[in-house]
Amino acid sequence: MSSGTYLAVVATSPPHGAVNVPRDTEVRAVLSERVDESSLGVDDIGLLTPEGTEVTAGLFVDSGTNTIRLVPANSLDAGVEYRLLLGADIRASSGNSLGAPVEASFRTGGALSESGKDSGTDTGTD
Repeated sequence: MSSGTYLAVVATSPPHGAVNVPRDTEVRAVLSERVDESSLGVDDIGLLTPEGTEVTAGLFVDSGTNTIRLVPANSLDAGVEYRLLLGADIRASSGNSLGAPVEASFRTGGALSESGKDSGTDTGTD
């Protein structure tokens, strides 16, 4: 049962408003409490394009750091503003929920991160 307080998003990565984000970035939301993984339904979390299309991504929860991670299946498009959307019904183990949707947006740059330089991109060799 909820204690009457709300679960909070304490940080996102990339941070809201970030620009020139590497196209192979993981998107993270750090919450104020441990996430109840059973509350993460298909409509409760997503990474969206400007048109509202959901980016195909793996969903991972690290209960030790109260972090939800979205790992896109492919590199994101360059120069595009993406939105991380967390639904109001996401709950903590305590029963506290977000209570209202939370959004954070960021814009990709043209490059992959240094660690992603060998992520299947064209090397120019045949």
